[in-house]
Amino acid sequence: TGVFRIEAAGAGDAVFQSAGCAKCHQTVDALAAQVQGKTLTEIAAEMWNHAPRMAAAGAPAVKLAPGQMRDLVSSFWAAKFFEDSGHPASGNRVFASKNCTVCHNDASSGAPRLPIQGRDFSGAAMVSVLWRHGPRMLDQMKSKGLAWPRFDGAQMADLIAYLNSNHPGHP
Repeated sequence: TGVFRIEAAGAGDAVFQSAGCAKCHQTVDALAAQVQGKTLTEIAAEMWNHAPRMAAAGAPAVKLAPGQMRDLVSSFWAAKFFEDSGHPASGNRVFASKNCTVCHNDASSGAPRLPIQGRDFSGAAMVSVLWRHGPRMLDQMKSKGLAWPRFDGAQMADLIAYLNSNHPGHP
């Protein structure tokens, strides 16, 4: 019985190039965008169904060594597994409507100015921030008479997309 492990980082880019995927898919990120939000089972079905299209396009059959499929799938699926695709413009509106600007646009609050260029946010990062800073944030919000913001999944995805954007006017 085989074991399938998802690796956070690996040799996926090298496999992507050596297997010839780049001839049609250009980049790992382009392929990742096509499969984002899909289950591993859906990816398996798409790859299974992809073989005849590759053959019809004249792509040579490539035999992958043990572990290479794991590296390949990790590079375009696992890295995006915890990310939802949100919309930065909508996230900017969420940031304002949930009163994030009250602290994050006020240097005297001690909160970092957001978004910060070069910082990557994800759902996991947001949970971590909440876990580490949530109690202090709650105290500060209470002292300012602000209610704790509540988000649905789409709002959080949009907020994360905004925080990851290179928004003009923010360092």
